[in-house]
Amino acid sequence: MTQKDFEAILQSIHDYSEDRYKGKTVCHYTSVDSLFKILGPKGSEKGKELSLFATSYEYLNDPTEFSCDKEKFEDYVRSLDAIEESDILEYLSKKFSPKVKFLVTSFSSAIDELPMWSLYGRGGNGVALEFQKENIYSELKLVYPCLYKKEDVDKLIDKFKRNYCDKSNEDKKNYQVLCALMIRMLIKHDSYNYEKESRYIKITVEDDVEINYRPSNNLIIPYKKIYLDKNSLKRIIVGPNLDQERTVKSIKDYLKYLGFGGVEVSASNVPYRN
Repeated sequence: MTQKDFEAILQSIHDYSEDRYKGKTVCHYTSVDSLFKILGPKGSEKGKELSLFATSYEYLNDPTEFSCDKEKFEDYVRSLDAIEESDILEYLSKKFSPKVKFLVTSFSSAIDELPMWSLYGRGGNGVALEFQKENIYSELKLVYPCLYKKEDVDKLIDKFKRNYCDKSNEDKKNYQVLCALMIRMLIKHDSYNYEKESRYIKITVEDDVEINYRPSNNLIIPYKKIYLDKNSLKRIIVGPNLDQERTVKSIKDYLKYLGFGGVEVSASNVPYRN
């Protein structure tokens, strides 16, 4: 299998996903330091004025990651007629050399909401980049809503099964394995459905020359930059625990320096003090 083969299957899976969040924008919560790296630099190539990190999914700094219990996930794998969970990555590595890697960038449809500031907005000391959903989905394409409820997973599995029932045995197995991996990367405990999270998933390989590394939480984490057009950015929301007046002014000044016209900068409306 080639990388294009995997990407074709991912696109097929994406076509069977359902966007359950009806808002017109999505947010990416981060720190002010990271915002500085996301914007620019000045004079960036058109269409690449913004850069987010797609992080290897094994290192996501999400406290709820893989919160679905192992037994429940294995039930899903069995319902797909796929191989055992422990064999999935081994199977992919044998079928695809050099070893395949999955990278993830997270967005949320929870715009300026307290739990998101607490968990992902540096305890209210960060910022939220609000993007036009239509632009994000158009540019990145493979953006999948996370699955919080069993009925959502069951519904997606039923669609998967209908799609691969007429494939050859080998293609069917490849499709089943990727479906199982996708479910593993998208499923989250129902207690966290307030996050309204969607994930961009990028497939790459270990020897990808565009893979970089960065230190975070005492780990050295692989990531790849994903680029966006500056017109996809609608607003930057300044967290409730920052010196909001000065932070808003400083970001506005920096946006003007970069030539980001039309991007709103506003203070969070959440009454929160950490």
